[in-house]
Amino acid sequence: MKQKLKIFTDFIQSLYPDEVLFVANSIKSEDTQVIQILSSLKAGVATGKYQFETEIDKRKYSALKTRISTLLAATDIDNQISEIHFFTQKILKDDIAPADEERLLQIAKVSGPDAYYFREYYRMFLKLRDFLTIRLRKKLLPEVEAYLEHHFSSYQLNQEVENQIPDLTHQIIEEYELKSVTNEGVANTLLEISKNIQLDGHNRYTAAVRLWFYYLNKGEYTSMLRHMEEFRSEFLLKSCPGKRVLSNYYANRLLVHSKLNQLEDALYYGKLSLMYKTSDHLFYLTNLSAILSRMGRSQEAYKLMLSAFDEMRTTSNQYNKISFIAQYIHILIDLKRYKQAEEFAENYLHTAIKEVFATRWHLFFAGFFRSLVMQEKFGRLLYIVGKYKIKQLEAEYRRKPNYLPTMSWYITLAEFMEGYLSEEKALDSMAQSASVLMSDPIRRQRISEQCNILFKFQPDMIRKLKKRLEIQ
Repeated sequence: MKQKLKIFTDFIQSLYPDEVLFVANSIKSEDTQVIQILSSLKAGVATGKYQFETEIDKRKYSALKTRISTLLAATDIDNQISEIHFFTQKILKDDIAPADEERLLQIAKVSGPDAYYFREYYRMFLKLRDFLTIRLRKKLLPEVEAYLEHHFSSYQLNQEVENQIPDLTHQIIEEYELKSVTNEGVANTLLEISKNIQLDGHNRYTAAVRLWFYYLNKGEYTSMLRHMEEFRSEFLLKSCPGKRVLSNYYANRLLVHSKLNQLEDALYYGKLSLMYKTSDHLFYLTNLSAILSRMGRSQEAYKLMLSAFDEMRTTSNQYNKISFIAQYIHILIDLKRYKQAEEFAENYLHTAIKEVFATRWHLFFAGFFRSLVMQEKFGRLLYIVGKYKIKQLEAEYRRKPNYLPTMSWYITLAEFMEGYLSEEKALDSMAQSASVLMSDPIRRQRISEQCNILFKFQPDMIRKLKKRLEIQ
């Protein structure tokens, strides 16, 4: 039986929930049936299932579909920047036709300081003014000059903020790479920028992303989630900048829910992040597979990663590539394919050693060592530790706010099993590396999970360790 309203339903289901909310709140109509459809859209977002009244004239659904598509196309920042580049190129090529002038006049009316790419619009109109002036094209020139004069102070303000952001970004990355420590002033500045409605959307979203990075660096996950929810309400739902931005937002929501151990929420946002394919698709997919793995759904995670192998092999983004490889090793171990995981890790260690150490070395070696421990290849593990000076790297890595003693425990267990440490010294080392982290309930749970993994190798010692750490 043919599904009624299938075209409209499929169309709505292809949209992000926040896109649906945006159009449902933005489209105005006095038609009671259209109002009813818009109410059904809101209800569908709330319940996760869209149901539409079949008695309403199908032509109204068709017309509404067109209105929704037009509205979303107009607010999509990728369409906007493409048009800016199109006209900028035409200006530089001395190729502005009368029809182009009409469109540029329309753009000037809707590209004020609240536009996402306001600065890019302003720079385009600066070039256009010069083009029109030298060619004595007087029809559009007064409108362009009025635009530039009216928005000059806003442009200056946004330009000042744009010049601030690179230094703030540098400080955050320096902390991520453990080269320095940022202060609260960085977060306060980024917070102010992200909330400032006098700034254009690009400045605000750029600041928001860096603020979330700051919160992740500091382990301030509750603050990050609170800001993300506020930013969604005050910015994303009011402007709907397009699928690429929403996909990135959802991917960041996955990260914060993952850190807070809210796995169902992380799974929900992870799936949303993959609905639209961006240049970071491989990274988003890797993070989603990690969530599935933590939920005990390793077979799903495995199939998901297999679907992206060609993309992994061809990507030029080494961070995303090594992240994928490291996560794939963990998935193989979850599936008890220990030898395959070891061989996969060995292969990339030999062929991409520089990339491994330049990006996700800790995640990579945690998986590699886990595969060796599961096969009781403790001597091989210690050889790798010595060859690549992993102990020194691990000692520095402990400064990370989300640090877990996973790797140090693998090393300590291997040293005990190979006779380099007594049981008492091994216990002291493992307890010391974990005890300062036990006040954090999330890390406490992850440490408890790690105890369960190692229990099969030394049940008596792990029982004693759990007793010291007061883990049930």
